Amino acid sequence: MNLVFMGTPAFAVPSLEALVAARFRPSLVITQPSARRSRRGEAERSELGAAAVKLGLDVMESEKISATPEFEKLTALKPDLIVVVAFGQILRKNVLTLPRFGCINLHPSKLPAYRGAAPIQRAIMDGVETSGITVMKIGVKLDAGPILAQKDFPISPEETAEEAGVRAAKDGAAMIVDVVRAYASGTPPKETPQDDALATYAHMLAKEDGAIHFDRPANRVWDQIRGVTPWPRAYTYHPGKRGVTRLIVHRAEPATNTSGAAPGTITAINQRGIEIACATTSLVLTRLQAEGKPVREAADFLRGFPMEPGERLSARP
Repeated sequence: MNLVFMGTPAFAVPSLEALVAARFRPSLVITQPSARRSRRGEAERSELGAAAVKLGLDVMESEKISATPEFEKLTALKPDLIVVVAFGQILRKNVLTLPRFGCINLHPSKLPAYRGAAPIQRAIMDGVETSGITVMKIGVKLDAGPILAQKDFPISPEETAEEAGVRAAKDGAAMIVDVVRAYASGTPPKETPQDDALATYAHMLAKEDGAIHFDRPANRVWDQIRGVTPWPRAYTYHPGKRGVTRLIVHRAEPATNTSGAAPGTITAINQRGIEIACATTSLVLTRLQAEGKPVREAADFLRGFPMEPGERLSARP
């Protein structure tokens, strides 16, 4: 089986490692070009590119794989199958029709639900308790190709998108190996068409998705905080004596208290953290930071950033 693997972030690494461990060693790994990954750092390989180098694999960086000369190199390999995991490019028809068995993709949702760029994040933000993982054949329409393998994926009520993504990457890696093995054995997996009428979409996150609006139920605010971790992070503004400060919320937990205070009002400060009134009950902020400062547990944070009951947080400065 002549494989080519395409991917870029850490989410793709378990699938590549699992394929190599199962003796499906890609003849080429294609990833997005090196980029700066910190404000002061130099350009670095993608997480997948770095992992591929450690595995001794041939790596090619490409900004647009459907264009020459990258496409010419891909064509010369005559791949049987292309495996795509979080590559970050939409594959054009010339790439999709090149391999003998086509191109397959790992998508962390139960398709046709949550098609698009942020399926785990949007599912958590919607309060979904059981999502899914799908291996599908890639078609021209985004995330709409036939399903090759699929399983349920429970999401813990405490789990962030970052944490769920790590689990989904590992679970999905095993599914990718099973599908590749089926092609290699001469019995390709059954292709089950998606029902477009049931499709929902998980649009790419924007910075504004992190703005906390406390005029919603506390559990929904907590779902938002979990869903936007690690990016863009949930944030709110504190109008203190030092001026307005942007606060980034890393952890919180719903409370059962009902104060009757306006949403966003600090109703209590105690051992649990900073209690904020929401539309119904309250939310306790337990881990946060002032912008540009270290992340702190609430008790430590308050030693350097005093807050008082009655002050009101808001989504805008």
